[in-house]
Amino acid sequence: MVGTWGIFILYSVYHKWITGIFLREARSNLLNMPDESVKVVVRVRPLSRKEQQDGHLATTVADEDQGTITCNNPKSDVADPPKVFTFDAVFATDCNQKSIYDKCGATVVEAVLNGYNGTIFAYGQTGAGKTFTMEGLSEPPELRGIIPNAFQHIFDKVALAEEHQHFLVRASYLEIYNEEIRDLLYLLCVSN
Repeated sequence: MVGTWGIFILYSVYHKWITGIFLREARSNLLNMPDESVKVVVRVRPLSRKEQQDGHLATTVADEDQGTITCNNPKSDVADPPKVFTFDAVFATDCNQKSIYDKCGATVVEAVLNGYNGTIFAYGQTGAGKTFTMEGLSEPPELRGIIPNAFQHIFDKVALAEEHQHFLVRASYLEIYNEEIRDLLYLLCVSN
């Protein structure tokens, strides 16, 4: 048996900064402000073909309605209850990329377009599905990950902007591996 571990997607929207001065909207504007806390989201990946061929069973179940992940230990005693963990949101093995973007990415992008700083951080063990969740596949469109959906969202909004509005778009795509930080977008520029 094998556990299908999820990836943790952490996202947050930071306070707005204007010319170095911390800006807090008046209390009357609080409803328009994005939630400024860190959100922890878990996506459970399906078993791989190899895991299925080897007869492994999933031991991790996501309940999207309750926001819980249940982990069953196949080696535990029958009387030993499963472990249940609660998160801001969870995604089961059959979720689609767009629903993940809509829940995790769209809020951050909207906040960024309103002048806030935002971060989406994917964390998990090797093979957990971080790259697929963040990048996805270019075709078909429903398999695109958070990054291409975010770029589409941003440039759709920029295209609809008024003539006097100007945008500067900067993005980083950082990988931390073996305690080394690499900017994956920089590496693409250098290799092209």
